[in-house]
Amino acid sequence: MKKKVISTAEARKRFAEITDEVFQGVTYVVVRHGKEIAQIVPPTAKQDVDPALEADIKAFMNEYDDVLNELAKR
Repeated sequence: MKKKVISTAEARKRFAEITDEVFQGVTYVVVRHGKEIAQIVPPTAKQDVDPALEADIKAFMNEYDDVLNELAKR
């Protein structure tokens, strides 16, 4: 993950450009007088996953592991 440090004044001037970069995976650390005051981070993929789908995927992976274990015994 790429991080960039930017001042509050620069963040204010370039906000639209910064959000475009954040969407592409860049994290911005915002500083004021050399001290970190905020981070602008990309959304995580996990937030977009439906909990029911996630449960189905886990169940599938457990069944997959069981099949692999059975095959390994043969």
